[in-house]
Amino acid sequence: EGACQIVGIGDVCLTTSTSLLLREVCHVPKVRLNMISADQLDDEGYTGSIRNDTMKFCKGSLIVARALKINTLYLYAWRK
Repeated sequence: EGACQIVGIGDVCLTTSTSLLLREVCHVPKVRLNMISADQLDDEGYTGSIRNDTMKFCKGSLIVARALKINTLYLYAWRK
């Protein structure tokens, strides 16, 4: 409800079978979900596609992240 306070900004590295560096991530304790800006990934050279309820982000031919559609929201799924 209303605006939420940003208490910090920094870089975060997600490590699965590969690494995904997210720059200038906002830490907002009242937001209970982790969200990734597709626009920011686009600015950093990642490409995204949506097909069959799955969103994936690639850098070159390497798939670095997948998100599965649950209702109307895409939820990040660790790549294994």
